[in-house]
Amino acid sequence: MYLGIAWLTVGYEYPLEWIEGGMVDEVARAMAGRSLYSAPSLDYVSFLYTPLYFYTTAAAASVLGLELWTARLVSLLATLGSAVLLASFVHGELGRAGMVRGRWKYAALGAGFFLASFDVTGRWFHLARVDALFLLLLLAGTYVFRFAPSASGAVGAGLLLGASYLTKQSALAACLPVLAASLVRERRRTLLAAATFGAVIAVSTVGFEFASDGWYRYFVFELPARHRVVPARFLTFWTQDLAPLGIGVAGSLVALGLLRRTSPGTALFYAGLLTGFLGSSYGARVRPGAWVNSLLPAVAAIAILMPLALGLARVRSSLSPTRSAGLLGVVLPAAMVIQLLLLAYDPRAAVPTEADRRAGDRLLRYVGSIEGEVLIPQLRFVQTRVGKRSFGLDMAADDVLRAPEHPAKRALLSEIQQAVRSGRFAAIILHDDGWTRRVPGFGSYYRFEQDLFGGTTVFRPVTGYYMRPTRVYLRRQSGRGDRG
Repeated sequence: MYLGIAWLTVGYEYPLEWIEGGMVDEVARAMAGRSLYSAPSLDYVSFLYTPLYFYTTAAAASVLGLELWTARLVSLLATLGSAVLLASFVHGELGRAGMVRGRWKYAALGAGFFLASFDVTGRWFHLARVDALFLLLLLAGTYVFRFAPSASGAVGAGLLLGASYLTKQSALAACLPVLAASLVRERRRTLLAAATFGAVIAVSTVGFEFASDGWYRYFVFELPARHRVVPARFLTFWTQDLAPLGIGVAGSLVALGLLRRTSPGTALFYAGLLTGFLGSSYGARVRPGAWVNSLLPAVAAIAILMPLALGLARVRSSLSPTRSAGLLGVVLPAAMVIQLLLLAYDPRAAVPTEADRRAGDRLLRYVGSIEGEVLIPQLRFVQTRVGKRSFGLDMAADDVLRAPEHPAKRALLSEIQQAVRSGRFAAIILHDDGWTRRVPGFGSYYRFEQDLFGGTTVFRPVTGYYMRPTRVYLRRQSGRGDRG
């Protein structure tokens, strides 16, 4: 079912999620050889991510062309790669546990569980976002560290984990518990992997910091730290976000218990993995603006451990056919079936309709018909198809503007206000009236003209915050907004 959804949506010409266009703008900047980190301005504001996804997609776009589908293809391939790695984790671990035949059945269950979580993790698998590539590199580094027991394997694992950090900073929270747990049994290899991981972070930080005149530090470290957490999510992460995966979490704990009886070192490694991946999801989700895509590392951990519990129970039953082993062999498969049923969803909600596509076409025709510059804060990249500039706002600017007071925030807000007051834009198209409050007296400079979609739900993204440009404001030709 997931592959069918991907087939129908990867090539969709408009955003599946409202920030996708901004991500492609960053890819375009990387292709042009310009720094991804610079002073925030109306023309460009960086996202709060490390840069590897943008450079990876830029390499793909240099061959395939710069489009939304190119950026999504990178994520789709990364998602499929993650599914393969999760299956390989289960297959390899059951082999070490002594299972000779039937391992691929449980391995396929791990990959299937992961793909079945498409809806509960926010329909994020093939979006033009950093998460899929981040998860692939995180799993690849963890897999190499686990199954390549050599010094070169430790170095390779450190490089891959470093690459995952260079895609999304939350890799740090996921990796540290894994490495800490491994120190107990494999001190030399763990220190080698940790040193390599740390070197990647240190060298890249110094390099990007120097190349960006200090803006790398602002966007990657300082600005995220300035955002306050959302206290309500301390609890709702466990009671709401993770609730549909509750059986999987319980099954993962069963797997750790079974491993502890036969291989305490292995149990310790996977306890570190579960702690780190859950902690990474938790730490990301409590941040303002976060979505349920934050659950992806947690789901990956469950996709390894829950099928592993089923396989280990079978091994235990074959070696020691006790009553408790037989009961476990019945309960765990039943629990897995129930867990998969809890992940069921209607695939139609993830696929834009023909009406959505037509609405997007109408929007672009309208924008293209306007003489002069058009500001669309909640839409980026797409308007370049009709010759209009894509300004650097959306969530990137929101991250700067909602942080506590800072010179960069004052400068960006002042530039936006001055552009509106001077009547720079022939039209401004907004999601709602909330954005207008950033410019005192906005109505003196621009007048409301029309709602492009007339209160209907067409052209709403299929995931994330339902941002879409619909309310049109035209420049006033007299009064304070008159340009003479």
